[in-house]
Amino acid sequence: MSMNKKPAYHDLEQRIKVLEKEAAEAGRLHAELRESEKKYRLLTEKMTDVVWITDMNLQTLYITPSARTVLGFNQEDQIPLTVEEQMTPESWTLAIETLAGELALEQQGHADPDRKVTLILEYYHKNGSTRWFETTIGGLRNDQGVLTGLHGVSRDVTERKLAEEALRKSEEVYTRLVNTIPDMIARTDLDGKILYVNDYTLQFSGYSREQLEGQNLLMFIASEDQERLIQNISLVMEGRKQGPSEYQMIMKGGRKVPFEVTGGVLRNEDGSPFGFVSECRDISERKRAEERLKKSEEKYRQLAETAHDLIVTVDLDFRITYVNKASLIYADGIDLIGMSLLAFTPPHLHSVQKEMMQKRREGFSETLAFEWELIPPSGKTLTFDIRASLLTDDGKPSGVLLIGRDSTERHHAEELLRQSEEKFRKVFISTPDCMAITRIKDGLIIDANKGFEEVTGWLGSEAIGKTSHEINFWSNPFDRDFMIEELKAGRDVLSREFQFRRKDGVVRSALYSVRSIQIAEDTCAIFSMQDITDLKRLEEDRQNLEQQLFHAQKMDAIGQLAGGVAHDFNNMLSVIIGNTEMAMRKVDSPEFLRNALEDTMNAAKRSADLTRQLLAFARKQTISPEVLDMNDMVTGMLKMLNRLIGENINLVWMPGRKLWNVRIDPSQVDQILVNLVVNARDAMNMAGKIIIETSNKICDETYCSGMPECVPGEYVLLTMSDDGCGMEKEVLANIFEPFFTTKNIGQGTGLGLATIYGIVKQNGGFINAYSEPGQGTTFRIYLPRYSAAIMESSDHQEGVEAQSGTETILIVEDEESVLKLSRDMLEILGYRVLTASKTDQAVRLVGEYDGNIDLLLTDIVMPDMNGKELSERIIPIKPGMKCLYMSGYTADVIARQGILDEGIKFISKPFSLRDLAAKVRETLE
Repeated sequence: MSMNKKPAYHDLEQRIKVLEKEAAEAGRLHAELRESEKKYRLLTEKMTDVVWITDMNLQTLYITPSARTVLGFNQEDQIPLTVEEQMTPESWTLAIETLAGELALEQQGHADPDRKVTLILEYYHKNGSTRWFETTIGGLRNDQGVLTGLHGVSRDVTERKLAEEALRKSEEVYTRLVNTIPDMIARTDLDGKILYVNDYTLQFSGYSREQLEGQNLLMFIASEDQERLIQNISLVMEGRKQGPSEYQMIMKGGRKVPFEVTGGVLRNEDGSPFGFVSECRDISERKRAEERLKKSEEKYRQLAETAHDLIVTVDLDFRITYVNKASLIYADGIDLIGMSLLAFTPPHLHSVQKEMMQKRREGFSETLAFEWELIPPSGKTLTFDIRASLLTDDGKPSGVLLIGRDSTERHHAEELLRQSEEKFRKVFISTPDCMAITRIKDGLIIDANKGFEEVTGWLGSEAIGKTSHEINFWSNPFDRDFMIEELKAGRDVLSREFQFRRKDGVVRSALYSVRSIQIAEDTCAIFSMQDITDLKRLEEDRQNLEQQLFHAQKMDAIGQLAGGVAHDFNNMLSVIIGNTEMAMRKVDSPEFLRNALEDTMNAAKRSADLTRQLLAFARKQTISPEVLDMNDMVTGMLKMLNRLIGENINLVWMPGRKLWNVRIDPSQVDQILVNLVVNARDAMNMAGKIIIETSNKICDETYCSGMPECVPGEYVLLTMSDDGCGMEKEVLANIFEPFFTTKNIGQGTGLGLATIYGIVKQNGGFINAYSEPGQGTTFRIYLPRYSAAIMESSDHQEGVEAQSGTETILIVEDEESVLKLSRDMLEILGYRVLTASKTDQAVRLVGEYDGNIDLLLTDIVMPDMNGKELSERIIPIKPGMKCLYMSGYTADVIARQGILDEGIKFISKPFSLRDLAAKVRETLE
């Protein structure tokens, strides 16, 4: 036992010693730990950064006192324990999402125990504002390595954050500003690599940002300019080059564009360079302008050298600095440059010349025009018309430009002219005709001859200086108004009859002619007049005798009518009597009797037809009018009309749409159609075309003014056109007279058209015809619209206004009455109207007229050339001009004659104001 106890005691003793030693060591280590904790706590509490520790629920376990300072809390204030309460929602979300990602790695066993995460988080300040902290976060682990909490250090970076934001906004502003500059701006490094280009560079060059940035700038410089660019960059780096340079830059697609490039070196704060910035401005337009200026200067230099006028420049001391070639003609081989202009000026003009130059020195810049005497080296004094202009250099007077034209010969010519005017004035004064010159705007009498005194009774000295109104010259003031309107329209008035009042108050008749002339700045009229009062009395006596003769001739015509009727009736009665006698002798033969009776019936019908024609001509035919559709009537007659004209003549029927009704005896329509078709057939050489058309027509007062028989209203128009031989005007004027015919004896009675005329007049209508030799004939028959239907549509028509316009229209028409009517219609519609009665006059007018002519309205058949040939002559002179043709024939007849192509704009004469207005607008638009 004692042996066993001894070792046990010894061991215990040893253990006690060990424990005592360990306890002493532990005490020492504990003291060192307390000292270390004290030191590190003192260190952390003195730090400006915030050091903190949280558990895994983000409850704050420890936070350094500096947190109170940076977040604005006093010593007695309670800092929120949870991190969520300390942060803004956005920063809290960022922190939670980051922590969740780290915990996921922890759970997967992929976490790095030493990993640290740095976040920029926004914390609340006590005053309600926020502060930004750069926070570095790490994990706390126990001895087993298990994550038990978080620790971190947060540094206040609010000022840095604000500075960065301000810098970002500043860069954004300057970037936006650079992108609005309409020049290409680029930034490169020292090796020429493009680091940035503005938006305009992309827009102008056509490259994308990816195609430019990162590339070397030399790739986009023309090869011939690359070496010069490199040299200039070196000079800029050395500070030896300033100002812009010009290079050609290559755009996308290979196009070269000249640019003016201004560059600068980018340097660090220590002055060391780190790149270049360049502003490139497109100078294509400037280059073109410089080229144009160069050409312009060359052109004007050539003009100056080739001008016939003298062109001389002098400085402010009269020294000649330039003369053109024309000036050398007067130099007699002397070099004028450097000589004084005063040497070639008469001495008595020197003082005037010096006074004028002094004004130039003082800045007087107006161009002066004056006559001046010069004495060239030849010694002969010449007179020149001079224009003098001030020359300046940088806005300061530097000399005078003199342009002179030798007017010596002109002065001589003016003297001859003065003598000529004196001679012609003597002619004007002494001519026996009454002549005067008046001012158009007010009728002021400027001059009057002796003939004026003899015819009017006014002395020249009494009338000159007064107006025609003041001497009560015009018996009817409208005569003067007409004259003024014609002159203002550019038309002369020739041999127009009017009445004037002498000084003694006696009204006399006269013929006057007038033409406008320009005298100085006034538009005047030269007026000549012949007193025809006595001639008119003689003319009235002659007309009375002619009326008596006409009455006798008319009675003779009635006798011819009766004789013709008797002759025809005798022939027909002979047939009736003969056949009747033969029937009586052959009563035993029924067949013969039937034939004889048929002949008798035919003769009787012809007699009845002839009687009907006579009655129709006299407008005493018994009729049974009906309301009918003209289209139905023509359609019903087509078969018979085709039989009348034969197979070689083509009958074309063109019915109008929605035709109005007329009230007429159907048999009269048949007579009209048959007579017109037979006339057309006889006018053709065995073949041709006849066109029958119908349409509705509204005739207004303007339309009717050119046709005496027309009454304004609504009509159904029946038109028949042929392409036969046509008629002369002399024949056309007599076609409706009874027994007038151009056919051979026995081929016509001359009553066909007279019958149609009587039928049309009996039914309240009117008829006109249009024809030219070789061009065919067109008849137009206007029958009144049946009155029961007029009220239904008149309101609508009244509401339809004629279309107007303001364009300029040229009318070419050889018939004076049609020309006047067309002009009046177009002027009523608001158009500016030019007129010509002859084709050569129209060509000359178009060549001389400076303004635009929008439309040519031309007759087709005219003496010298047709309308198509005229348009081909003048449209090249006014390329934008449209063309509208007019004719008394229908469009189909005109096109068939080969004068017009199908589809050309065309209007048939006669036309109403609405028809013309609509067709003009259709052609212009």
